[in-house]
Amino acid sequence: MDARDLLELKIWGDFCLNPSGDQVFFVESEFDEKTNQVCSHINQWEWHDGWISRGRFTAGPKDVCPRVSPDGRWLGFLRSSKGGQRQLWVMSTSGGEAQQMTWLGYGIKDFAWHPQDFRVALIAPLNHGLVEVETDASSEDLYAKFNRDVRTLDRQYYKLDGTGIFGPELDQLLTLDMSSNRFEVLSGGTLSYGAPQYSSDGEKLYYLRTNPEVLGQHPGERDLWAYQESSGFHHRLTEWHWQVEDYRVSPDQAGIALVINKPEDLGYGQTELWYLFGGERKPLSQDVDRPIGDGPGTDVPVAGPTRPVFSEDARVVWSLVTSEGTAQLWQFAVDGTGGRPMTSGQHVIYGFDYQGGRWLLGIADPTHPSGLASVEDDFHLNIEWTPLPWNDVSVPTPEEIWAKNSDGTVVQTWILKPTGARVGSAPYPVILEIHGGPMSLYGWRYYFEFHWLTAQGYAVVFSNPRGSIGYGHDFCAQIMGKWGDRDYADVMAALDAALNHDPELDATRLGVAGGSYGGFMVNWILGHTQRFQAAITMRSVVNRFSAMGSSDLGWLRVPQYGTRPWWEEPKPYWEQSPLKYVSNIKTPLLIEHQSEDQRLPIEQGEQLYSALKYLGRPVRMVIYPGESHGMSRGGKPWHRIHRLRTHAAWWRKYLLTDTNPHSGG
Repeated sequence: MDARDLLELKIWGDFCLNPSGDQVFFVESEFDEKTNQVCSHINQWEWHDGWISRGRFTAGPKDVCPRVSPDGRWLGFLRSSKGGQRQLWVMSTSGGEAQQMTWLGYGIKDFAWHPQDFRVALIAPLNHGLVEVETDASSEDLYAKFNRDVRTLDRQYYKLDGTGIFGPELDQLLTLDMSSNRFEVLSGGTLSYGAPQYSSDGEKLYYLRTNPEVLGQHPGERDLWAYQESSGFHHRLTEWHWQVEDYRVSPDQAGIALVINKPEDLGYGQTELWYLFGGERKPLSQDVDRPIGDGPGTDVPVAGPTRPVFSEDARVVWSLVTSEGTAQLWQFAVDGTGGRPMTSGQHVIYGFDYQGGRWLLGIADPTHPSGLASVEDDFHLNIEWTPLPWNDVSVPTPEEIWAKNSDGTVVQTWILKPTGARVGSAPYPVILEIHGGPMSLYGWRYYFEFHWLTAQGYAVVFSNPRGSIGYGHDFCAQIMGKWGDRDYADVMAALDAALNHDPELDATRLGVAGGSYGGFMVNWILGHTQRFQAAITMRSVVNRFSAMGSSDLGWLRVPQYGTRPWWEEPKPYWEQSPLKYVSNIKTPLLIEHQSEDQRLPIEQGEQLYSALKYLGRPVRMVIYPGESHGMSRGGKPWHRIHRLRTHAAWWRKYLLTDTNPHSGG
C-alpha cells in the first residue's frame, strides 16, 4: 500500500430519493491528481426489485447538493462555474441537458424547492443585500478588482477556519421564480441566514437566522424563523437562546423537529432532538444522553443527509444518534415517550433518506469509507459498498478493548495491526493516535491514515478519553478547562491496556501522534514523560494565552477559565499551555502546521519549533501553504500524499530498525 492509493478512493454521499422512492441521486467524489482537486458528479440508481445503477447523471466536474423537486420532475443541484462560484442548475429527472439557473456574483450556498411552483428559495452571499451577477473579468472595474481582498474589521467574530477573514458579503435569503427568472430578496442584509425549507402547502418559508443579541458571545447561535408569503411577515419561532443546527417541518405542519444545543455548554454539551408544536417545546432525546448526529471522525469525510425525517403520520421522527464509536438511526415518538435504535452494529450511519415507504442509508465501517444501504422488512441492511482499489479482504479490522483508568473510568480503545503472514517474531512498533476536538470521537469508521500505517508495519492504538462525545454528557464535560489531567490519564491507560492485551505490540518502540486537541495532548505528553521514541504534533495547541487572541474562536473560551479576560488573568491559560513544559521535551518531534489555519494559527507551531530549536532538541517543522486546519481531511490531494510520506519517513527513522521484519518501505 502506498500513500498515493488515497487518490484511488471514490466516495458516495450527499444523496436524495425522489418522492416515490424509486430513484436515488447521489454524489460520487474522487480525487483528480492532474488538477490537484476533489471532483464530483451525480449518479443515478433506479429501483426494480433492488437498486440498479444507471451510471452518471451529471457531467461534473464539481456537482453537489442534489435535490429532487416535490413533484419528482426536476433535479436541482449546485455546480461550480468557471469563476469558481457554485450556481444552481436544473435538469429533468428523466435525463437530458442541465440548465444553469443562476449567475450570482458570490454563488449559491443552499436551496429548497417550492412544493408546487417552478421556483426555489436560495441562500446566497450578497454584498449589502444587493444581487450581483458574475462579470467578465475583462470588464471588471480595476479599482474593485485589485482591492477585493482588502478587509475592514469591526466585529469580534471576523474570521473562520476554512473561510478566512470575512468579506462584506453575508448569507441572505432569496426566492427565484425560474419561469420568469425573477429574484426577490427576503432578508435585511445585516445578518446571516441559512437552511431554507418550505411548508408542505408552500404558504410558509422557514429558515435559520443568526441572533444579533449574542453575535459577539455565541456567533453560531441561530433561531428558527418563518416567512408568511401571503402577508410578507417574518415570525421568530425559537427565542430560548439555543443554537438551532437543523430542523424538519412535519408533513401535517403541526410541529417541527429541532436539532439544538446550548451555546453556554461551549461544545461540551449534548446536541439534542426537540419537538416544537403550538408554541411549546418538548425534549425527545434527553433520556438517551447521547448526541444527535453523525459524530465519529474519519480522514475520508463524506456528506450525507442528516436532517430529521418524520413518518407519514407525523407520529415519530427519525434521526441519527452517536454512541460508543457508532452512529445509528433512531426513532423517537413526538409525544415524548422515548426513542429506540433502528440499526445496530459496528458501523457508522452517516446519512439517511425516506421516501415512498423506502429507506436509503449512507454507511461506513472500518474497512469501507462509504456505501449505500437499502432496508428490508426486518430492517436488515442490504449494502452496496463503494468499490475499493484494492482487495478489501486484506484490509485489517480493529480489535476493540476497554481500558480502565486508576479511578475506575473505562475507555473504549481499539488496536489495528497489519494483516497477512508474519515474518519472524519481532513485535510491532506502536503508534498511539489521539483525536482532535476534544468533543469528537474515533469509532467504527474507515481511517486511511491508520491503514497506511499498518501497511508500513506499525500497530495503531486509538481511544476515546474523557472529553469525547458519545459516552454521555458528564464523560465529555469533565475536562472543560482542565485539559491534560483526566484525559491524559485515560490516553495512557488505553495505551497500557493495549500493550498488556496484545503480546505482538512492542512497548519499547512507541510513537504518539495527534492533531488540534490531539496535538495538544502530544505536546503535553512529551512534556510529562520520556516514554515515547518519536512524536508528530499537527495543527496543535501550544500556548493557550496567545491563541486566545489569534484563534478564530479564541474569545469564546474565556468562560472555561474564569470570568476575566486572558490579559487580566493569564495564569489559567499558561497553566494549560504545553509551552510551559517545553524544557522537558526531549523526544524527537515533527511539527506539522498549515499556513492558513485560523483555528490554531501557525504562530502556535512556530512557538514550539523555536523553543525546541533554542534548546537544541531534535525537531523538524513542515508547513503546508494555502491549507487550513482541516487539511488532513479535506486538503489538496498532493499535499495529503506529501504529509503521509513525511510521517512515514519520520516513524521509519525513529521506530524501525534495519532488521525489523515488518518494515513496509
